[in-house]
Amino acid sequence: MPAILYGNMKGGVGKTTNSVMTAYKLAKLGYKTLVCDLDPQANATQLLRRTYGLQHETDLQIG
Repeated sequence: MPAILYGNMKGGVGKTTNSVMTAYKLAKLGYKTLVCDLDPQANATQLLRRTYGLQHETDLQIG
């Protein structure tokens, strides 16, 4: 099972954007995807929840 990892010690270089957009596109193509948002700011989680809400007209419940 292949894995893709985006990492960089510097902030603001597009790690969240690249990881979320890659996962979104792969999921749209039918691949099972997992995004692990380990950043305390949880920007990837917020972005994916917002996207889900817009596409399904309901909130995504986590936890």
